[in-house]
Amino acid sequence: MSPTVPETIAARLANAAFRLDWLEKEVHLLEEKIRFLDDLSFKVKGWAVTVWSGIVTVAVTRHDWRLACISVVGLLAFFLTDASYKRYQICFIQRTRDIMQFLNDETFRAAWEKQGGFPIYDLLNIHTQGQQHDPLAQHWGSLLRPLFKASVGLVYWGLIVVSATLAAMLRLW
Repeated sequence: MSPTVPETIAARLANAAFRLDWLEKEVHLLEEKIRFLDDLSFKVKGWAVTVWSGIVTVAVTRHDWRLACISVVGLLAFFLTDASYKRYQICFIQRTRDIMQFLNDETFRAAWEKQGGFPIYDLLNIHTQGQQHDPLAQHWGSLLRPLFKASVGLVYWGLIVVSATLAAMLRLW
């Protein structure tokens, strides 16, 4: 038995409401993850500066240029960790922007008027593995990209320069 016209419209409305609710929950989840990754990045930077300060203090008190060089290796480990978190955070921020743009677009209004023509998004890349991603996802997909963002690299590049300068000075003394 085929559904009647009112049953079909009701099903479409329920589907539209479900998808709209899903987008709202997704935005909340994304905002939560963005804040979490921001906090995690702050903690990683704090630990990087703490560990770096300890190694550099020992290097200066012992006049050991090799320890100053080792501090660079420690910084690079923290740097790569922080950059990997920033890469995910940037993808989540872009996803939030995409949802907001969709909700403010005429496409949304047209889909709402059709009673449920909303697209299903694939936040976790479950359905699109192995497929071509949008250019922004490809651009930020590399771990090397966030290394040159000021929010990630400024602290680390500054400390690396200080460590290299200190190592050179200790080597000359």
